[in-house]
Amino acid sequence: MSDSDLVPSHAFLWKQTGGMQDLGTLGNGSCAFAINDDGQVVGYSTVLTNDDNHAFIWSASTGMKDMGVPVSSNTFATSINDSGKAVGTYYDSATGYHAFLWTQNGGVQDLGNLGQPYATAGSITSYGEVVGRSEAKPNTTLGYLWTAQGGMRALPSPYKNDATANAVSSTGEIVGFSLNTKDSQRATVWLTPTSVHDLNQLTVNSPLILAMANEVNSVGQIVGAGFDKSNSALQHAYLATPKGK
Repeated sequence: MSDSDLVPSHAFLWKQTGGMQDLGTLGNGSCAFAINDDGQVVGYSTVLTNDDNHAFIWSASTGMKDMGVPVSSNTFATSINDSGKAVGTYYDSATGYHAFLWTQNGGVQDLGNLGQPYATAGSITSYGEVVGRSEAKPNTTLGYLWTAQGGMRALPSPYKNDATANAVSSTGEIVGFSLNTKDSQRATVWLTPTSVHDLNQLTVNSPLILAMANEVNSVGQIVGAGFDKSNSALQHAYLATPKGK
């Protein structure tokens, strides 16, 4: 098969009643990452001019629109809240990776970093709180919580090692992963910005080693990926529910 035979992927919207809807592209392929309660979708699409990826926002009334992040390289939108505020990451060849906040009226705001020119954004709450990862010093990456009032603040790692914050709930719980003392990945939960735990230490009789936490909802249920304790080659999705929920 030649490159010309490959069909670009397309972002889609799925509904229980209407099934799947193709959301189109900005030129040559697209991928959707998140949707809010108003049906607005964000992700990225490849443009024809230079094959770069551009962050997009899609709605039923406007279709797919380029967010217009003012850089000449790749941009990705990863999360959107119900107010239409979106976050993502852009790459600039001169200054590295940047986490950004996008609003319809305000455009793009760079969220800064923890000390080194590397930051990505993973999730935004209805209150505008953002989580992601940033390099604090060379070869050390930490999860962060960003707020409009306090800016970007590092989250503690349970093993004093690299960590990433993937998602934050409306009640403020943050989930992601960290590296333990053997550099093995472990699912991590921040019950508050200063209270961090290896999720494996909060589970009872689990047959899995929980390696990644990807999302958390308002009642504290966490989903992610782990591997079988008896056979590390077997990976499983998991749902972790707090006791009493």
